[in-house]
Amino acid sequence: MQTIFISVATLINRHAKPVIASILVVTILFACGLSRLHLQMGNDSFVKPSSPIYQHTLIFQHHFGGDSYYILLKGKKELLISKETARAVRRFSAQALRMQHINGATSYVTVLDAILANGERGDTILDSRQLAATVLSFLNKKQEQTLQQEVFQQLSRQQKIKMEDKLLHLLTPRQILQIIHKLQNEQLIRQPRQSADQLAMVNGLLTDDQKHRLLHAAAALLSDRQRLSVQRQFVHALPGVRRMNSALLQRLIFSDHGRVVQPLRPLLPQNGRYALIVLQTSGNTDLSTDVKMSHEISQLIQKNGFDKRLSVKAAGPPAVLGQLVPLALKTIILVLCLSLALMLLILLFVFHVRRRLLSAGLVLIGNIWTFGLMGWCGVPITLATMAAMPVIIGLGTDFGVQLHNRYEEEYRKQADAALAVSQAIQHMGPAVGIAVFIMALSFLTLLYSEAPIMQQFGVTLAVGVVFCYLISLTLLFAILRLLDHKNKPLLSERSNYFIAARLNALTGSVGKAPIPILALAALLAVAGFYSEQSIPLETNFQKLIPQHLPALDQTNQLQRIAGSSIYLTYLISARDVTAPAALHAIEHFGRIEQNKHREIEAVTSLPALLTKLTPSVPKKYVSVASRMRQLPAPVRQKLLSGDHHFATVQFRVNQNLPAADLLRVMNQISSDRQTYAGIRAVPAGPEVMMLQGMDNIGAHHLLLIAAGLASSFIGLLVVYRRLKYAFYPLLPILFVLGYSPGTLQLLGLSYNPITITLSALVLGIGTEFTILIIERYREEKKRGIAATQAIQTAVCNVGQAIMVSGLTVIGGFSTLTMTGFPMLNAFGVITVLDTAYSLLSALIVLPALMFLFQSKQGVLQ
Repeated sequence: MQTIFISVATLINRHAKPVIASILVVTILFACGLSRLHLQMGNDSFVKPSSPIYQHTLIFQHHFGGDSYYILLKGKKELLISKETARAVRRFSAQALRMQHINGATSYVTVLDAILANGERGDTILDSRQLAATVLSFLNKKQEQTLQQEVFQQLSRQQKIKMEDKLLHLLTPRQILQIIHKLQNEQLIRQPRQSADQLAMVNGLLTDDQKHRLLHAAAALLSDRQRLSVQRQFVHALPGVRRMNSALLQRLIFSDHGRVVQPLRPLLPQNGRYALIVLQTSGNTDLSTDVKMSHEISQLIQKNGFDKRLSVKAAGPPAVLGQLVPLALKTIILVLCLSLALMLLILLFVFHVRRRLLSAGLVLIGNIWTFGLMGWCGVPITLATMAAMPVIIGLGTDFGVQLHNRYEEEYRKQADAALAVSQAIQHMGPAVGIAVFIMALSFLTLLYSEAPIMQQFGVTLAVGVVFCYLISLTLLFAILRLLDHKNKPLLSERSNYFIAARLNALTGSVGKAPIPILALAALLAVAGFYSEQSIPLETNFQKLIPQHLPALDQTNQLQRIAGSSIYLTYLISARDVTAPAALHAIEHFGRIEQNKHREIEAVTSLPALLTKLTPSVPKKYVSVASRMRQLPAPVRQKLLSGDHHFATVQFRVNQNLPAADLLRVMNQISSDRQTYAGIRAVPAGPEVMMLQGMDNIGAHHLLLIAAGLASSFIGLLVVYRRLKYAFYPLLPILFVLGYSPGTLQLLGLSYNPITITLSALVLGIGTEFTILIIERYREEKKRGIAATQAIQTAVCNVGQAIMVSGLTVIGGFSTLTMTGFPMLNAFGVITVLDTAYSLLSALIVLPALMFLFQSKQGVLQ
């Protein structure tokens, strides 16, 4: 290994300018990849594309579309259910359908239109005598006469006899005389049949009130079959929604004893206090599409001409993501600028060397390399990789500080730039290199995670620290070699003797009481590990993003208004899902699972809808093909694919149900699905993707910790080839792994998709501090210095640089607390504390461990 670093030092001393030029060329190439970066914040960040649930969701989205936009209208019922609002809703829906990725628009207007356009669907809404009277009052004479003829033609002989008796009771004496006079010549009394002309003659003598009462009496005599036939005629007699006045529209919609009729209730929640327009997106949308659609829908709402007294807002997951992406881009820029600003301030006031700001410029190049490579490789930017940026900035600055500090130490001795470069690279290059190697190993253990977002986070950090190390090892020393080529001796030497003195005193105190210090550190770590089992994992994505987003507020309001919007969706497949056997199996599947799980509030499926809206459908679902065609198209398209190979079953669950319980219900349903013969039921859709993704994040948590410790130990063992040197750097950081969950519990914080990666970060950051002290200790030992003095020298000399680098890392992490993203805020707080713990552990626990295992001869065992 030493030969490699000697060769690097020789190359830099002889060819400093070509080295700088080569790095600048590579930087330009990587910078070109930045334009290829793209954001990814959907559920595919948490679920592998190769997983069954991801593939099933692709099929689901192909046939049934993606997430929906919800346009929430709020206002008085008289305004929401009115001719003017109906026209505005229709106009808005038509314009939205012209957008590229909107393939469906559903509202109370479109569903009512579909029902009225199909006469055989009259039984779903026109089942009210009050409504019948209302409809009659809006019919013209010709329509009313046609409807009466239809009713009387449905009557049997016995029903007609009863109607004649009812007619006699309604007639006044004068009307009876008029009818008798006209009927004497035609001899129509007690005739079994009446012609249309004769009925019209009698009808012409009745008042409007008598006509209505007679029609109601006739309707009361009808059988169910006769009533269905007549109700269809009612539908045909109604004008289209666009021609209805507000009074008829309101009577029609609120005809269920003053309540909204059943088919329209989901679109008119809280009995018409609100109205929904549901815009169905295609299944091939991405974040850039969501941003574009959100902007277009917002403009469409403003320009559509809704009554100004109505509140019209957009809600739903796509609307939230559409507003989240621009904010995330601003956050990335903010984090980068703040991190660099804090680096500069810390280096300026704490790092007492010449050209102290040089490391900050080098770390900027390291980020260009890292994220440029991501762009070239097609790796997306996620919330996790956003968090990686300040981590790389902090750690990269740390490497620069360590190497720069050693160069200044060597240059102060002899004022020879070439010699200082050679000595710094030979002594500090391997030390930092070992730390980077172990750090990268610990970060790469995140590849064991089931969630792509965590894998990308680990790989980004590993690549970032390696790049920053290589740049600091080459470009930093090449620049210093050129700047000091005249080898001028330093006239004055400025170092922070105050810090050195304090560290020396601290190390001396630790050497006097190593056992109590280690016992207290171990006790706190055990308490922290014990508390970890009680720390929850936050799995609600909406709680991990900024809470001030307007679309998020509207989405939360939508859930409060319309009830739970959380559904477990199952994709049903069969040769023909509309076959009687398949429909029976689907109905059985939904009913049994609802009875089994009290968390399920309702089931939406094709057979359930047929039973609810078409009571005449036989229980065995025989000959229902024509009935399914009569279902309103917006409703049918959500439940049945065009080729009849797929259907959906949606289990609506309690929206307050914790994600762990929701996942349990989904897994139990999935385990039962094989018992329903003739169909295949698999979970699919955004909601189940989210559940699986959150489960992936929490999976293998203990394995990740164990893998991180094992990989770090094996890596140190390979490097040092001695157990004690593999053991010393890890034990202090093992204690920090316990302090981290203990701190989370004290602060009342939960694990989230990023904070759950803290074990890898603590191992990476903490072992660097301990390795640097161990390496300096070994260097001093090689000079023949006694163990006690070597420990104090290592802690004092390396400790100053460690404190500066620790502050830079803390500064980088602290910028995450200012982002407005709760997930990043929590990550920033806990990593700042964990870095501080790692620094203290390296300066106190590690020396205590080293002092404890000294032999009487002063040799570290």
